[in-house]
Amino acid sequence: GLGVDVSPNDNDRLMLTVEVVSPGNGSEQVGIFTKTVTVEGKSLGEAVGAIAEKTGKEPSLGQCGVLLVGSSLYETRDFTDVVEFFVQSDGFNENAVPCCTSNARELMNKSAALGQSVSITLVEALRDQAKKIALPTNSLLRYARSQAELSQTGYLNFVEFTPSENSDEQSEGKEQGYFLYNRIAIFRSNRYVCTMTEEETRGFAALTAKVVGDTFSVTHEGKNYALRTNGKDVKTEYVDGVMQVDVQLQVKLARADSADVGGMFTERSNKMVTEDILAQVEQQASSALAAFLNMQRRENADIAEFHEILRRIYGTTDELCNMPMSDIDVEVRVKVVER
Repeated sequence: GLGVDVSPNDNDRLMLTVEVVSPGNGSEQVGIFTKTVTVEGKSLGEAVGAIAEKTGKEPSLGQCGVLLVGSSLYETRDFTDVVEFFVQSDGFNENAVPCCTSNARELMNKSAALGQSVSITLVEALRDQAKKIALPTNSLLRYARSQAELSQTGYLNFVEFTPSENSDEQSEGKEQGYFLYNRIAIFRSNRYVCTMTEEETRGFAALTAKVVGDTFSVTHEGKNYALRTNGKDVKTEYVDGVMQVDVQLQVKLARADSADVGGMFTERSNKMVTEDILAQVEQQASSALAAFLNMQRRENADIAEFHEILRRIYGTTDELCNMPMSDIDVEVRVKVVER
């Protein structure tokens, strides 16, 4: 994994933090071992070269699974040069997961409570499990394209660290805890726009067809229930001057008496879900969608790709390129069914 910040000593220099992951070797070493190396450079190319000088090994960008961008960089300037450096590098992994955080160096020097490698933990959550836990995610290539296409707007997952009381002698000196991914930061032309709230992020997840796993908590006859989304159908059409969005969520009662790999709730239904329960889920989903769409209008940001739908109908025009989100009327219909 790689983390990029602005140098705390010189605003004109970049600080690159690299997490090197290696398996244990020898009879007494078990598991995965990590080390971080931090270097600086006027450019990323200079910083990458400094890694080789410092470690004696040429860094392999093709093995990088996650790219972390610190707020000292993304909140202060356009970071197109950083994105282009990686995207245009022959050996870089275009499917690497890009995300942002308050301080990339600090996050790289933490330790996950359930696994020692920050990079592997982030990749597993943001790439391998994201579709199952109601979390829209990106790849570096898709993000780079979003910044150059019609609305020039895209997103990165915002990662936070929460300390725990765990301790691990193999991670001595590293604070242990958990990583939270429940918010998303929006960028236009590689400039920071805003960080969405949890509710707004949940609404964006509801609009993302391939993302399932959202859990809704409801109350019925004095009892609390959890329902988990296990399927979804999202259809967006522009009809008679209105962007019509139809979202159908398929849910089941969720129980935690057994779980599959990844810690998901096992979906079980011992009795029919009542209409009242379905109505509560529909209200919660509708509220989250409304929060997300209000954010898009407020920030004039289109990560739902409504402009792209219009482009397919009318072609690329100056009027469309400059059309604010407030000029796009959106109508959302939500239906929740048990399945």
